[in-house]
Amino acid sequence: MPKKIDQPKETIIKVAREILEDEGYDGLSIRNLAKRSGVSIGTIYNYFEDKKVLDMFVMAAFWQEFEFKVQVIFKQPDVGFYDKLNEIESEMNCFISAFRDLFSQVFQSRKHSYSEREQDVKNQMIKRMSNLLEAEILKENSSLSTSSPNAEEIANWILTSMMMVNHMKGMTYLELEKFIRKIMVNA
Repeated sequence: MPKKIDQPKETIIKVAREILEDEGYDGLSIRNLAKRSGVSIGTIYNYFEDKKVLDMFVMAAFWQEFEFKVQVIFKQPDVGFYDKLNEIESEMNCFISAFRDLFSQVFQSRKHSYSEREQDVKNQMIKRMSNLLEAEILKENSSLSTSSPNAEEIANWILTSMMMVNHMKGMTYLELEKFIRKIMVNA
């Protein structure tokens, strides 16, 4: 008789994360996940219709931790805006470096046909982070609420640029910061 597992969905996500940390993205197969978690393949498919959906939920769990770290960074009262951005970039670098393959699979949706639900999860993750950044931008320069580009557009650009700097390594954070400073003053 199969053993009963409390909170199977959470167990699946937890073990999937462990596999990613131990074996990388290539080690994360449904079969390996079932074996390591003690959850049947069928049960995994009851919660996640395919590996892409599982990937998205695992990425969302990692992103929530990253988001929490960003909230803590923004709550530092005596730290300047650009120092906070530098800390966020450093945390993002750790996040992306640790899960580069998964990050690529989930965020490069041009190569994969993600469902509306998966796109929605991805968009919500980015939107929450963008909202946090927008609030900090307005603290730094309140005139950006009505400028063009405005604080929301700048936040989206900064977040996307930080992801690309960390993922593609075509530019350093300090080079990016120079652009951010110009945009924050000239917008």
